[in-house]
Amino acid sequence: MAELNDTIWSEKYRATAIDDLILPERLLSIFRNALEHPMQFPNMMFHSSGAGMMKTTTAEVLAKEMCKRYNTKYKKINSSQDGNKETIKDEIIEWGSYNGYTKAPKIVILDETDKCNAKTFLDPLLSTLESLNQSVRFIMTANSLQNFNQYSESRIEVFDFSVQNQDEGIELKKKMYKRLQDICIAEGVNYDVKTLQALIKEFYPDARMMMTRLYSCYLRNGEISGTSFSNRNSFDKYERLQELLLAGDFVSARNVYCSMPPENDIFTALMNDIVFKIQDPIKQMKVVCSIRKHMVPHNAVIDKEINIASMFAEIILTLRS
Repeated sequence: MAELNDTIWSEKYRATAIDDLILPERLLSIFRNALEHPMQFPNMMFHSSGAGMMKTTTAEVLAKEMCKRYNTKYKKINSSQDGNKETIKDEIIEWGSYNGYTKAPKIVILDETDKCNAKTFLDPLLSTLESLNQSVRFIMTANSLQNFNQYSESRIEVFDFSVQNQDEGIELKKKMYKRLQDICIAEGVNYDVKTLQALIKEFYPDARMMMTRLYSCYLRNGEISGTSFSNRNSFDKYERLQELLLAGDFVSARNVYCSMPPENDIFTALMNDIVFKIQDPIKQMKVVCSIRKHMVPHNAVIDKEINIASMFAEIILTLRS
């Protein structure tokens, strides 16, 4: 299906190498050095004051680079969903206790550790660090250090991904602009410099949101133009509608939509919210294609309600398949 090549740009252009990461040099230099000395690779905690700061992406890039260079293995665990004693026993201790003849430890990524239960998952897990020291390293991510105590900090290197000063902010904005520009060039899409600057001004330092809105702008205009980007909070009115679509309730979703004033930002709202709640990447791409297919002709169709209903039906059928 050719349309599936039109993947969400924030995923299509997700960093796969350390030099692709939109990070300050103070962090990149540390990570490059860590990759050069695998047995000295530390346990790490990545945190920041907000989302979209490349914490999880950085963890995955480092883990995959370790695998590529040293023939080791890695696994990723969502701490908020799978943080329990069984995960510690089966997915971490048994999996990580033996590392064969590789010259580097296995890597365990623990995502969203601030949302896990510290007493039943994080604390007992950290008590096993020393016993796994020769075979496993942990990379944790969080938006808050609320589950992190002094005991943890003595065993894990903490890295703050938040912008530290004005010079660092300028450095990151330049990198973000180049990434947005490179995406437009790679896609063969016309772009306006002021639009790229407006994206950075509106959503800095959330790099993921910038790429998401860049794609939304392309879907809406067929090019990257215009400098008005609605605040994410303006899409909260669609939250109930999205819940119904995810639940597969076609009739209720139509009723909710018909009770709203006629507006076209429903396409951007779905693009920015519901897509990222879908776990299956193939279904995610199909939903994106459905949104785009119905958004492009929306203003020209005779019956806009039928157009929206058709989109809802396609989304629900995709999620049920």
